[in-house]
Amino acid sequence: PVGRVVAFQHVGPEAAGGGGRAVGAVVGHHQHPGRRVVAAADALDGGGIAVAYQPVVRIASGSVTGCEAVAYVNNVALAADAAGEDADFAARLGDRVVDLVLADVGRWRDAGRPFGRVAINVASADLRRGDYAARLLARLAAAHVPPSCVRLEVVETVLLGRGADRAIAALAALNAAGICIALDDFGTGYASLTHLTQLPLGALKIDRSFVARVAEGGPDHAVVTAITGLGASFGLAVIADGVTSAAQAEALAALGCAFAQGPYFHAALPADAAAALFV
Repeated sequence: PVGRVVAFQHVGPEAAGGGGRAVGAVVGHHQHPGRRVVAAADALDGGGIAVAYQPVVRIASGSVTGCEAVAYVNNVALAADAAGEDADFAARLGDRVVDLVLADVGRWRDAGRPFGRVAINVASADLRRGDYAARLLARLAAAHVPPSCVRLEVVETVLLGRGADRAIAALAALNAAGICIALDDFGTGYASLTHLTQLPLGALKIDRSFVARVAEGGPDHAVVTAITGLGASFGLAVIADGVTSAAQAEALAALGCAFAQGPYFHAALPADAAAALFV
């Protein structure tokens, strides 16, 4: 959510305090980059950023093992590039979302809820600044939240362009502190086997575009087979994103994918509703 949200792209008006149904659109996907930044900036300045949580489950049992934070504005989820390439604004937006998440995590911890890990997405522009690791660890310490409670989700584009070395250094520092690093949208962009060796990863996330057709056989089934095999070879957890049907869940389980999230299991939920699932 740190400037980027992928877990459940459409968050309904109930997410602020009720059911969290899937409606609406994604801020940023079809907008000019300048308008994307203005929309997100207006929400940030006006206090219009909110967070919901989509549970991550163990496919075999359906038990909840964690969740992914989903940032949204006026019932619409923030797109991955909501902050554009403005690193300073990405940092402001990211810090705001992290603060909201840590406030909820603090309440869950006080109530004794076993929430596992909470996934936080980070904007590439923010991660390349060079101060991201220090900022995030300072916020965790101030909120008395152990780093082991967090999974940080990044996309492979963080390794491209200026500042990639700073991003890799930040991820290494965060991993050393106990934060799990997940490579998101795996297989859809510039991901390569080199990236699996360059980044201190703990998890891979299978993009929803492959999950959508995994039960049909064919190329997408083959891609998911390859990703789950890579995960096993590298000792990484594999999480399928965007599961919408029992057939998809069954196909994923048969291929060795242990974890998943998506509306078939749970929609993105407000903090209190998500907490009720942490048992």
